[in-house]
Amino acid sequence: MFEMLNKRYPGTKDLKDVLDVACLDLTKAKENIEYYFEEKDKLEISYTEEESAQIVASRACLALIVAECQIKKSMMGLFGR
Repeated sequence: MFEMLNKRYPGTKDLKDVLDVACLDLTKAKENIEYYFEEKDKLEISYTEEESAQIVASRACLALIVAECQIKKSMMGLFGR
């Protein structure tokens, strides 16, 4: 995942850096996540049951991170930061 998203967020050194930068512009982040899934689907990779479970867990984690970004952005608006 990092390898593909690093193309969209050059200069980042790991997935946490990518997500920190992505939180700054959620519209662009959404486009880049869609890009990741489109590119991943083009590779037509098959996964074991364990790998599939890990993918589901990582997607859930990603959804929580995006939700956290949205909450932080909303809180900044409420408190004028």
